[in-house]
Amino acid sequence: MTRSLIVTADDLGIAESVNLAIRDAHRNGIVTSASLMANMPAFGHAVTAVLPETPELGVGAHLCLTSGRPCSDPADVPLLVDERGMFCHGFTGLLRLLLSKRRREVLSQIERELTAQFERILGAGILLDHIDGHQHVHMLPGVRQLVARIARDHNLVMRVSNERWAAFPATLSALTAGLPKAVVLRMCGLFDAASGPDIGSRVNYIGVFESGRLDASALSRILASLPPGVTEINTHPGYGLTPDEVVECSEADRVFLGSAWRKKELEALSSPQIASGCERYGITTTRIADLGSSPRRSNSRSLTCE
Repeated sequence: MTRSLIVTADDLGIAESVNLAIRDAHRNGIVTSASLMANMPAFGHAVTAVLPETPELGVGAHLCLTSGRPCSDPADVPLLVDERGMFCHGFTGLLRLLLSKRRREVLSQIERELTAQFERILGAGILLDHIDGHQHVHMLPGVRQLVARIARDHNLVMRVSNERWAAFPATLSALTAGLPKAVVLRMCGLFDAASGPDIGSRVNYIGVFESGRLDASALSRILASLPPGVTEINTHPGYGLTPDEVVECSEADRVFLGSAWRKKELEALSSPQIASGCERYGITTTRIADLGSSPRRSNSRSLTCE
């Protein structure tokens, strides 16, 4: 059986330096897909400067509830933002809210915000093939159903962030950091097993255990153990924030973006050795759109962005 690999770079739109890293990891490396954040300040740069130069890059919606400003009026989503109008909850904080007595009110505000983000992307004239969530928020109980509904309505593939247990990392630190998150995401899936046009049942997912520390060694190990069929690997390349780059995001995202690991990940994804490893192991890189169930982006587009 053949082995195919979808290499998705998340956080397109969070910062111009990240946008350029994703562009370069696609042009010079194995990245085949990117997930776009509508609520981040470099969204316009991604739409007008990067996507027109990368017509073969698959694009998805990277819905966000934990970082930056909402696309909705903050007054319409008061349970999600602080006094500055910034998202103020991480994954765990949102989970607590969704398990509280305010669940229905919270879900109503989340639905309003996710709709606003999705409509902003569609309004920019972008043809999407998948949908997922920043920091896996689309896996939260109740939220997963909302995202599955968007996916069904627009014929998109929804990522299911269930890490392959066979993808255990080689280092104890990576296992310690990733295992609790992988278990929580599995439990969310059991609690809220919303069905939709997702890839969870037919595509393996890798992106929790090695998240944030995917260097060439880790990537080589993943390629060597890739199972038959189709696998998506979730990546985060970057150049590191420039001194004058203004990014409105959470403190956790700021630390993540400034980590030296972002450039290591970019280098790994662009490495000739990694590309030759795909050849050696008989792995074909592909996009979700190429699986046959989603639309493909046109090579020529006229895009506008406010």
